[in-house]
Amino acid sequence: GVQTCALPISGNGSGVASNEPVLTIHAVSNLDSLYGLREIGREALCWQLSSAKPGNGVEQIRDQSTDTYWQSDGTSQPHWIQVHFARRVAISHVCLYLDYNLDESYTPKHLSVQVGMTTQDLVPAIYPVDTVVEFGEPVGWCIIPLTAPPDPLDGEEVDGSSEQPISRRIVRTHLIQISIISMHQNGRDTHIRQVQLYGPRDRKSTRLNSSHANISYAVFC
Repeated sequence: GVQTCALPISGNGSGVASNEPVLTIHAVSNLDSLYGLREIGREALCWQLSSAKPGNGVEQIRDQSTDTYWQSDGTSQPHWIQVHFARRVAISHVCLYLDYNLDESYTPKHLSVQVGMTTQDLVPAIYPVDTVVEFGEPVGWCIIPLTAPPDPLDGEEVDGSSEQPISRRIVRTHLIQISIISMHQNGRDTHIRQVQLYGPRDRKSTRLNSSHANISYAVFC
């Protein structure tokens, strides 16, 4: 079954500065473009929400149904989703199912994505630094590509001289935070209907997925 975290976490400041770079994402009808990758959200140790209306929480964004949704229940923004992993995992894309036709002012307009070891050392997961993701009345899957700076733990040069271009560097992290900065029509609370996390497939993960093929869970810390 699905369980949820209960850890007090402070969010980042809300609002979008005029000088911040913007990445506009257009909704698509399916996730076929991610063929060959694997969904790693099921491997999470813990899913956590900044707030949730009873009956509209983590289970609803992980139930494979676009008819259900998470609804935040808090006056402060940004609202956020945190996903904690027991080990460092590679994440290449964050996928959100949004439906402006149904949710209107509850639909996210701007968000950002951060990663880190803990909530105390979060860094941007979309470059250039401080890039804000923007949606325009989306209906469907919004696929957000993540990029990371050179990682000394992976033997890459910190000065950026890695042979691998920044656009191809995979984010590796214990924690990912999706921060919903604003909604359409200046809405206060948010609706997100599904959240999936994708990363590259490897032999170890293939064996792990096969042993847990019929298990979809999220543990609440």
